[in-house]
Amino acid sequence: MKKTGFILLRIVGGCIWVLGASLLVKFFAGYLLQHVLGFQGVTEKTIKAVFTTAALLGAYYYYVRLFEKRDVDELNFSFFTKALLGGGLVGFGSISLIIGLLWSLGAYSIQGCYSISVLGTSLVFFMLLSVMEELLFRGMLYRILETELGIWWALGITSILFMTAHVFNENISLPGLLSATLGSLIFGLMYSATGRLWLPISFHMFWNFSQNFYGVAVSGNDDLTHFIKSNLVGPAWLTGGDFGPEASLITIVVCFTWVLLLVRYHVKRSRLLPPLHN
Repeated sequence: MKKTGFILLRIVGGCIWVLGASLLVKFFAGYLLQHVLGFQGVTEKTIKAVFTTAALLGAYYYYVRLFEKRDVDELNFSFFTKALLGGGLVGFGSISLIIGLLWSLGAYSIQGCYSISVLGTSLVFFMLLSVMEELLFRGMLYRILETELGIWWALGITSILFMTAHVFNENISLPGLLSATLGSLIFGLMYSATGRLWLPISFHMFWNFSQNFYGVAVSGNDDLTHFIKSNLVGPAWLTGGDFGPEASLITIVVCFTWVLLLVRYHVKRSRLLPPLHN
């Protein structure tokens, strides 16, 4: 019980520290941009998102340095470029494959395009979202659970909580929750494979960005302006319905395939075999 309490204290304390610091920066950056520098609308939101992202990373870094008293290896930049390119390619490529299959089945069509300027705003937004979620779910929760309880417990608990966090998304469905669970497994296995957060952050960011790029809902959210104006037609099991292609059977198969490939990678290196601790 004492060990469990200590684990929870580390996780909750770290999440509060990271979120608290980022919210403070977001508030002051917003005030400065709007009331001092006169920025409004999309420009203000984009700059504020960049500052908030930097605050999240900085808060995480100093939490580890101050309270865990160690080098922040999971944010080591030695792997940054490869992770950014590799994760981006795999994330964008996976969604492109899914959209391509939907198009080949007559379920997806392009109606037109909007201004290319929306891509920058979209990318910054999904950068903020992916950094925040990966720092909290993989950086704090998964990393600590993996160290204390082993990779199986870390994957299981984190995936359940990540799925639960998506329960309140718009247009949620059971296939959508399954997709979120598989996504969490992918992110966790990517972190364990590299010991860095950059790969799951990059994969997560471009996975979401590419959906917005192709003009479909992202995890049920269809509020952002898309680059491509598209149309999805067909049964919900194929298109994902109002939740978007993430709830499509095609996406579930693609995500499950990535999970199997990553598990195989770990098994070959005996990382999933007893003892569970690294």
